[in-house]
Amino acid sequence: MNLLPQFLRPHANYFSQSSVANREGETVHRLQVGLLALGAMVLLVGVADMIMDRAQLTEDAAVPAAAPTVEPRPSPSQNKA
Repeated sequence: MNLLPQFLRPHANYFSQSSVANREGETVHRLQVGLLALGAMVLLVGVADMIMDRAQLTEDAAVPAAAPTVEPRPSPSQNKA
């Protein structure tokens, strides 16, 4: 039982041909949105690359925390009796 048939059926002019100007405007809008998204992706990848480069430089310049500060001595041998 369909309680709301007017919401389920498309309007009569839904499938009619739209004007050329309307289609061209929609095409230009889609191109603008696509180019904007492409530019945003390029910008995002560029920023991520800069962050990774900076992190690598910082890690290369850092002193390892577990590095020994003195030469280790040889361990004394145990006496076998």
